[in-house]
Amino acid sequence: WPEYYNLSQTMMRVKDGPASVEFYTKHLGMTLLRRMDEPEYGFSNFFLASLQPDELELALSDLLVLREKLGPALSQDPDGLDATQPNGLTKILWNACLELTWNHGTEKDPDFKVHDGNTQPQGFGHIG
Repeated sequence: WPEYYNLSQTMMRVKDGPASVEFYTKHLGMTLLRRMDEPEYGFSNFFLASLQPDELELALSDLLVLREKLGPALSQDPDGLDATQPNGLTKILWNACLELTWNHGTEKDPDFKVHDGNTQPQGFGHIG
């Protein structure tokens, strides 16, 4: 492959993006790697991974080395990772990532249900 990529993530749709991110980070100890808000299209994506602090530090270090190939893909604040800025981590991590897709407004709809793949049309999000 000309680019450095891997099987990056499994995607799941969620009813409430911020509440879901809080659950995965607070209760399952996952790290939010990237938050992509697309208000003009009415959705947000959140990329999370189970990482030890040293794994994240190594990945950020590797990203600096690969920056030339990935373009300006590293934004970091003084306290560490800034998940709201493009960073390229999902392209280089070999840890499995979880991509949560949240369609804005669904958190306010009491009748909204995330399609579970068992009813028509059958299937699930995607593996990226």
